[in-house]
Amino acid sequence: MLTANVDINHRQHRPSSTERIILTRNGALDVLKIVMALMVVGLHAGFLANFSAVGSYLLVNGLFRIAVPTFLLINGYFFYQSISRGLATQWFKRVIQLYAFWMLIYSPYWLPDLTQGYPVFIAGLIRYIFLGYFHLWYLAGMIGAAIVTMILARSGTRLLVISSIFAVSLGIAIQYADGYGLINSGFLRELAHFKTSHRNFLLFSFPFFCIGFLINKHQLQRHLTFKSALITTVVAIALLLIESYSNFARLGSSDPFDNLIALVLACPAIFVLFIKTNIQTDSKNLALYSTGIYLSHILIMSFISNIIETTPTTLAIVTAALAALATSALIKMNKKFSFIL
Repeated sequence: MLTANVDINHRQHRPSSTERIILTRNGALDVLKIVMALMVVGLHAGFLANFSAVGSYLLVNGLFRIAVPTFLLINGYFFYQSISRGLATQWFKRVIQLYAFWMLIYSPYWLPDLTQGYPVFIAGLIRYIFLGYFHLWYLAGMIGAAIVTMILARSGTRLLVISSIFAVSLGIAIQYADGYGLINSGFLRELAHFKTSHRNFLLFSFPFFCIGFLINKHQLQRHLTFKSALITTVVAIALLLIESYSNFARLGSSDPFDNLIALVLACPAIFVLFIKTNIQTDSKNLALYSTGIYLSHILIMSFISNIIETTPTTLAIVTAALAALATSALIKMNKKFSFIL
């Protein structure tokens, strides 16, 4: 799910040899994506829940939460290349095809019951098409984030920065107001408790996608050394775990937290760290494995859960292994049908 450099102001940009390596195939980023795909598997399975409530919470509602926003950030980074090369249409076509294919694959899980009547069926259909089923909300959110970024980018960087700060702050505020029971109005409380009120294309996907876009546009990674990126990453992850533990101590292992404050620092820091690592490779397989594991793991997890009773940790490990095996087949199919991965 990588994308493509036309500056919004139509200035020509010729990357140096080092930049070309980074912007085409950085194996370190592919490794990062594999790790994040496995984090998503662990998140959905409830990794370590059968061993330690606090340990599981620190991962599931802490460390593992870096995965999706970092995916968004990476795609925003490469979306700048698509914009600057005049390939935005191809980018959207690619992502929409991917989204449509996997929504079709998962349709038995989300397709509304027609026996409830056409109004209910159509309403449910529209809801899932625009919001996405389960983990596929990420693709729906990324499409929306790309549209918003492309529109706002015409007015310059300042508007992008202000808009993304406002959006991410509002998303975090809604998440915390709901989690800590700070909303008195019954209607607003119910609305805030609806996950998509804060985890949506505008308040979640757009800010992180925009950060990646701006990092590439202004080559912000050049202003950090590898050492400073590493220190920032370590500090940011520590802050993320502290924030997660604070939520656990006050709320217990109740509702999940998607919009965490420390993610705003942790995800860009991790991304820049791996850009700086820059392991050159000609193979795209690791990137395809990360995509395949992410997209297929819910199918596999559901299948395992229906045939055997297992612990969350075992479920995560077995799902990850089978998803990797399934992705091997998907990669072969993808050579003929490029919309699969």
